[in-house]
Amino acid sequence: MLKDKAITKKSFTTYITPPADLYETKDSYMIFLDMPGVSRDDLNVKVVDNRLIVQGKFEITKPKDSEVLFSELEKGEYRREFILSGDIDRNKIEAKLVNGVLTLTLAKREESKEIEIKIN
Repeated sequence: MLKDKAITKKSFTTYITPPADLYETKDSYMIFLDMPGVSRDDLNVKVVDNRLIVQGKFEITKPKDSEVLFSELEKGEYRREFILSGDIDRNKIEAKLVNGVLTLTLAKREESKEIEIKIN
C-alpha cells in the first residue's frame, strides 16, 4: 500500500560569484571584488577557520508608479570564499568599498615576509 508523503519545500539561496583579481606585494595580498549595488551596511567579511568569506546583498528600488516588464536584478546576494594560506596575519585584514569594488588587503605575517640577507 502506498502512503502519502508530505513534500517540504526547502529554501535555497542562489549566490552571485563576484569576479575577483588577486595581487601579491612584498607585504600583503590584495583582492579586488566587483560587487555593484552593495552598500557597506549590506556587506559582511569574516574569517572562519582558514576561510575568508565575503557576502553582500543588493536590492534595486523599483521606480514609483512603474510596472515590471522584465527583471533579472531586482535583488541578489554575492558570496565568495578564499582559502587563507598560513602566511597571512588574520588580525591585519583591511576592507574598503569604493564605487562597488571591494578591496581586501591581507597583510603577511612578519616571519613570512621576504628578508634579504646581506653577504659579508
